[in-house]
Amino acid sequence: MAAKTTTTPASFRIDRILGDRPFAEVGEPALTVRDENRGLLAVAGTRTAVAGMPDFGFITPVGVYRVEDLTCTTLPHAHHPVHAMAFHPTLPVLAVGSGAYDGATSRRESCFSWAWRRGAPRR
Repeated sequence: MAAKTTTTPASFRIDRILGDRPFAEVGEPALTVRDENRGLLAVAGTRTAVAGMPDFGFITPVGVYRVEDLTCTTLPHAHHPVHAMAFHPTLPVLAVGSGAYDGATSRRESCFSWAWRRGAPRR
């Protein structure tokens, strides 16, 4: 009987991160809100196309960063451009309001809250 061999994945080392700058996760910053008490900063980026989604779906990334070192702690996304954000005064929740309007008859709006300790947005 042949001995069973197991392989482990090769380790890797990161030389550099492309886009190594503050807020690289959200692209071009469009809106920011700061929570002075917790030392957090929420940054909404511009709406971007994402390959792999039906018809190159669009998302608007929203990053929550620590002010002291600008480390991204969480990265939810909205389906429309973000127009308003606010931190809850006592809970670890970020409320995000987004929407799109075509100038005529179509208006799409959404609002979600992000409890970053739980890990999933509520729409």
